Amino acid sequence: MTTHGVTALDPSHFDEVRDLGFSPAGFRPNAGETGAIKYHLARPGIVRVFIRPRNRRFLDIRTLADWEPQQAGDHSLVWDGKDNKGNVLSPALYCAVVESQPLRGTIHREHLPLDGNLHHEDMMVVDGKRVHAHTLHEEDKCRQLKVDVTAPQAREKLSGTCQITVKVREDARGYGREVGHSARYYVDYLLLHEDKDVSGPVANWDWDTRRIPNGTHVLSVACCDHHDHMASDSIVVKIDNP
Repeated sequence: MTTHGVTALDPSHFDEVRDLGFSPAGFRPNAGETGAIKYHLARPGIVRVFIRPRNRRFLDIRTLADWEPQQAGDHSLVWDGKDNKGNVLSPALYCAVVESQPLRGTIHREHLPLDGNLHHEDMMVVDGKRVHAHTLHEEDKCRQLKVDVTAPQAREKLSGTCQITVKVREDARGYGREVGHSARYYVDYLLLHEDKDVSGPVANWDWDTRRIPNGTHVLSVACCDHHDHMASDSIVVKIDNP
């Protein structure tokens, strides 16, 4: 739904808008230009806004608002076209996701459509979709993770089987300290492997690079703490198999 060209959300409905574009659509980060993400809140709420590759749900490459309280009305956030490490991207390949939920403390657990058959106590079903009730989360734990690919190194030349190592930073593990996290491994934003249950902050995967064409590729790892707080890190590597 839009109002005067601005995406409209109602936090009381636990709204989410995916694949939201930027204004202007063809902004050029290399020239110092920025793109705006515009939306309207029908009521005050907590809001998350993040950038991801198109059609890749869990690859959060930049968080612009992290379940922050916002007033009703029109809002605009600026994206400079960079990921969380400052790498300049091509905006045409990315989109924004905007989510809103009721302000913390304004709604009680017994008033939510929680589903006791689901694995997590904060899970509910809204309009047929499984949704985490961030409005119930402890505020100091309700935040996006911080993730680093520690091996291999950026621009490293790889061949054969090599180990991919990713670490969730201790200062931002949140619920991950209690329930662990998942790790998803992508090459050129295509999912190759997933570990659903990683108990500690470090995860590893042995990647057979011989299944990938030689040349330069983007290696990404995304982690999620099972309470819908996530982050990813990407590096460029070069595959050079005989």
